[in-house]
Amino acid sequence: MQRLINLCAYLFSLMQIRLRAAVFIVEKNKLLVVHHNFSDSDYWLIPGGTLSPGEPIEVEAVGKVKIETGLDILIERFLFTREYFSGNSHFVEFYFLGSLSPPHQTPVVDSSVAPSVVEVKFLSFEELSSVKFFPLFIKEQLSTFIHSDFKDVEPYLGLKE
Repeated sequence: MQRLINLCAYLFSLMQIRLRAAVFIVEKNKLLVVHHNFSDSDYWLIPGGTLSPGEPIEVEAVGKVKIETGLDILIERFLFTREYFSGNSHFVEFYFLGSLSPPHQTPVVDSSVAPSVVEVKFLSFEELSSVKFFPLFIKEQLSTFIHSDFKDVEPYLGLKE
């Protein structure tokens, strides 16, 4: 039994906890999304990124969106947290609702700052259904989220893939 406990403790020590912030920005029933392309995968995400130590989460969220999209935003409010496991990592994500500030900006992709980003744009619900978008539960519930102005979302969604 002690060997099992030691093994579990060792495996847990190998696990990395990664924090990420993402910001929903919706204009005219379209969601701002970022198209990432790596050598082995191609997908779309809500703009954001992995947090760095030493900064408040909201400040980091604004900065990560700026890096990926070139857009200046304001955080309006916290929406929810979700977590998931992938490989040897435990991910905890913080989602916010934001807006462009000033409005009517044009996204800019700068591959020298965000090399995996190939495209940034606002997609409709129909357009989202035709792309590989993560996390899946957001894709499935996005219409409900937006039509309720994100007011019917539980603040902690637990383990969601």
